[in-house]
Amino acid sequence: MVSKRVAHEANYHKLYCSLIDAMNDKELNRQLLAVTHWALRLLLASDRIIRDSNDRTLLKNLGSWLGLLTFARNKPVLSKELELKQVITDAYQRGRLVAVLPFVAKLLEACKGTRVFNAHNPMVAGVLSLLAELHEMKCLKVNNAFAIELTFKVFGQSPKEWKPTDTLRQLTRERTGNQDWSIDVLPHEPKLEGPSAVQAAQFMAGPNQAAPQATPSQLTTEALKAHTLRQQQSVQINATLAGLAERLGLKSLVPAAVERGVTEILSPVVERSVTIACYTTMELLMKDFALEPDEGRMRKAAHLMVSSLAGSLALVTCKDPLRVALTATLRALLTNQLPSANDAGVVEQVAAVVCNDNLDLGCAIIERAATDKA
Repeated sequence: MVSKRVAHEANYHKLYCSLIDAMNDKELNRQLLAVTHWALRLLLASDRIIRDSNDRTLLKNLGSWLGLLTFARNKPVLSKELELKQVITDAYQRGRLVAVLPFVAKLLEACKGTRVFNAHNPMVAGVLSLLAELHEMKCLKVNNAFAIELTFKVFGQSPKEWKPTDTLRQLTRERTGNQDWSIDVLPHEPKLEGPSAVQAAQFMAGPNQAAPQATPSQLTTEALKAHTLRQQQSVQINATLAGLAERLGLKSLVPAAVERGVTEILSPVVERSVTIACYTTMELLMKDFALEPDEGRMRKAAHLMVSSLAGSLALVTCKDPLRVALTATLRALLTNQLPSANDAGVVEQVAAVVCNDNLDLGCAIIERAATDKA
């Protein structure tokens, strides 16, 4: 029953439990527990759970089944049969967290709603403290972090609210072929309160690539150089200004004004948009791609998502400050062409019209710069 049914048919676990309860056979319960522990020991000792998603699914199904036989009935999992903290510690050292953390999450899921196994239970509290320490470690892969968060959610807790242990930091872990971490880091690491901008950039760049570190000045220069020619070709001069356009030289003045206005706000808008987009993308991926086995596919989705979010956010946030900057720049340039005080009204009118006609062009430049930066 355990190997042929339970391990493969998670949807029928509650039905099987109801059948066992109806039979009310203590020896049967004992045998089922013994076989379940035996199967779990085999899987946890196997190297296949690291690379074979089918074996990881079997492990999760057996974890859910064991939880229904024990925790859901307010019965403990005996440490002589399965010591959860030792299982997690061993997985940390041997690079098996990708399989063990979902198993632990499924096992402890059965604690939900029980009288005995709540967050204050010493056994549960010990496991949660260990998971909290693991969760705050730098560069833990998002699917592993998500599995930990699911475990805490069962008890209505958050990893950040839980006091972590200091057990795992004292241990060495497998370096070669360890797929539990985004990049290789030293085992003794400072605590983190949350994902930083550097983490987000490293996550988007990939484990073998350095995160791009363009400075604001480089970003501004590159973006403007790329769009200078298009500016000169795309600027619009309203037909109502035809009489003044030749006199004021608007065809050469407007591109210069757009360039100055964009330069003034480009760096802060782009940096802010990209940073927010990276944070948002990480949070979305932790939920939507938690069970995605292909890291390359997940990373490609991250790049597409962060580029789209950064561009859209930059477009929304840049319009008002760009309008102010462009109007001020046009006013200054036009005042040099029409220094007379009597022409002040004309300057304001021309600046307003030209700004409205070319605002979308400036916004498009900033949107493209944010997309390229992301």
